[in-house]
Amino acid sequence: MMGILAKDNKQLTLIYNSNTRIGKQTYAYIQGVKKKVQAIDITTTNIGNSIWAELSKKLDCTINNFINTSVLGEDVKGYSEDDCIKILTENKAVFTNAIAINSNKYKLITNPTEILSFFNVDSAGLDKTFHTEKPTIEKKTNGESFT
Repeated sequence: MMGILAKDNKQLTLIYNSNTRIGKQTYAYIQGVKKKVQAIDITTTNIGNSIWAELSKKLDCTINNFINTSVLGEDVKGYSEDDCIKILTENKAVFTNAIAINSNKYKLITNPTEILSFFNVDSAGLDKTFHTEKPTIEKKTNGESFT
């Protein structure tokens, strides 16, 4: 993808805005991963027009999906792709989500915990044992009530 974004299975690329809650928290989640990480903070690194276009293509969405209209203060549904790219370039605050890339897997992150799908985390890391052990359903302390 234009050289800046690696499509390596052993590397996670994150495009995010460090001034947003989603950006900060998603970036925090990736700090402990074993994969090589390429974090691209759009507040300090400019994303080229062709990269925004390629990201929307890979995510199968329009570029206006990257714009938080609440932050912008207007609807962009009727805007052209070029207009939306210009808005993203000139007003970085409107990009409040993040985009994760690993190999050929692309995901628009709208909730920071969605990044965990790139690390095969299942059920908050809890072991699945119901198929081998019966669950404990009796009370274990005095005074407990299951009603």
